[in-house]
Amino acid sequence: MLSSIHKLLCAKSVVQRHESGSRIVLRSDSSYLIVDCTIPMTADSLSNYLPRLSDRLIVLGYLRSANIQEFGTHKSFPCKYTLEALILKQTPGLDLVAWEESIRLE
Repeated sequence: MLSSIHKLLCAKSVVQRHESGSRIVLRSDSSYLIVDCTIPMTADSLSNYLPRLSDRLIVLGYLRSANIQEFGTHKSFPCKYTLEALILKQTPGLDLVAWEESIRLE
């Protein structure tokens, strides 16, 4: 399986943690992306610090578009940061550049 590294600029994030694996929701002004992680985010995981760090390399899994229902009621982190991520697979046709251009930096 081919992989590629993407540095994503995110306006907000929601982290959904499970011992078997986790999900990160990345939000721009126009839409949401969901990253289904290939690694667990347990209580002692370095991934817990993701919303407070820049340029952290995290091995992630599948990146796809999300809808507002999937965004859910989980706690969001209203911060702006870059995420350097190893993306194993992404939705065909997903335009990350256009998605990032929809983020308004204040």
